[in-house]
Amino acid sequence: SSDGTKAYLSGSAGDDFNQYNLSSAWDLSTAVYDDRRKPLLSANIPDSMFFSSDGLQLFVLDTGTSADEESIIKLTLSTAWDLSTVSPRNPNSAYFPEVLENNATGMAISTDGTKLYIIDVSPDIIYQYTMSTAFEITTATYDSISLDVTSQENSPRTIVFKPDGTKMFILGNGGDRVDEFALSTPWDISTASLTVTSSSVGSQEGNAMGMHFAKDGKTFYITGTTS
Repeated sequence: SSDGTKAYLSGSAGDDFNQYNLSSAWDLSTAVYDDRRKPLLSANIPDSMFFSSDGLQLFVLDTGTSADEESIIKLTLSTAWDLSTVSPRNPNSAYFPEVLENNATGMAISTDGTKLYIIDVSPDIIYQYTMSTAFEITTATYDSISLDVTSQENSPRTIVFKPDGTKMFILGNGGDRVDEFALSTPWDISTASLTVTSSSVGSQEGNAMGMHFAKDGKTFYITGTTS
């Protein structure tokens, strides 16, 4: 959550969300399972989740079992950051992205809710979309803008942006590392250039899948399926 007092995991085994409370903000050692889950309501494989900054909107990348099922699903919470208040899924709340095959692994949304980014792990490309209505996923259209990150990471899994859109971070489990890009035009990945390649995170997690930054940008977190 924005204040670091809650943490969330999504997984494909139970197809659900898991919520934790942190008694000390941003300190995972103080996390306690909050026993609040909500099924994804028709979603098949939740590969990525994204909250709006106010904690009232939750977006889920459902990779499904075929290209026709791959979609972004929007859910709403009546109480910010409380998964027990997730409303039933609106059947018209899903967006089926253009240009993707059945290989989406990660997603991100710009701070103002007008840009959507999706990673296609084969062929290692990030696609950029515009939402004509902020945070209304069904209004998304492809910008005809993409970024090939094959030379940096052959299995990208997660994309994270600095809140002002001037930096982008890619986590992958091919090289088990984080790559940092600078965007000369905020939120426009066609202007991205590689600036930093991190040392390997493989010693902590050999199959890194998810990443998140603390609000001050000084701490980041990685989750994976090996350990």
